[in-house]
Amino acid sequence: MYINRLMLCVILMLVVLSPLSLKAESDVTLAESMLANLTVANTKKVVLTGKHGVLKIFFEKASTQTVPYNVIHLTYEDVNSSFKMQGNSVAITQDGKLVFAVNGDKVYAKAVHGCKENLKIIFKNIEYVYNEYHISIINKNDKYSFSEVVYDANKHTMKVYNNGKYVKTVEMKE
Repeated sequence: MYINRLMLCVILMLVVLSPLSLKAESDVTLAESMLANLTVANTKKVVLTGKHGVLKIFFEKASTQTVPYNVIHLTYEDVNSSFKMQGNSVAITQDGKLVFAVNGDKVYAKAVHGCKENLKIIFKNIEYVYNEYHISIINKNDKYSFSEVVYDANKHTMKVYNNGKYVKTVEMKE
């Protein structure tokens, strides 16, 4: 009897949580496809070199629609740069691995193991400070530390991932 109840609970949890897990994993897949969506025909690229590797920033060229400019402030190996986004998408790779991407109101950030460069990105008043194994995300007086997140600017929430698997959702203060 106890085993039947336990099996029933496990099955119900799988049925209820599966759509949430699939949706969470689709967010990460969406974020990783941001770079692929920036084709050669609609992209400008900026390359910054560091002591250990290369940072590449892919910008979407301005579309025919009017898009409000968003500014990205970037510090890489103690060199400060500012860039204006002309379109809705931007992707940043570090040593060929996606570390930051924007697609509309979604922001994807991931620490890349083995990257030793000092990287800090400020986008829409939120700081993403990269370390080798995690990102410190600073919003006003709040500080979070994760290895992979998808931030939804409209909802002020961060979906936290570990190796592409959904962990939890964190609400940020506005």
